[in-house]
Amino acid sequence: MTVCHASDCAIHNAPAYPAGACDCGVEPQGGKWPDPTPEMLGNSRFNAIWNAIKTWDINVPHAYGGYCGATGNHARAIFDALNARDIP
Repeated sequence: MTVCHASDCAIHNAPAYPAGACDCGVEPQGGKWPDPTPEMLGNSRFNAIWNAIKTWDINVPHAYGGYCGATGNHARAIFDALNARDIP
């Protein structure tokens, strides 16, 4: 399955610049699907994301197959992607 990166993701830098690792948040850093940290669990932004998605069924083909209920890993992926883009 194809992963859709943001148009300004570092993987699209070539040929003008060297292509870099994903920095748009669609791929977990290092190919991992990390759990939220204890600090994130106390963060109001993280909790707002979690409260918005906790009833969703989500499919993340580059991390696992099929759909599942939202988890803290999904909330962390969104949290990390927003922070990587400096979105308030």
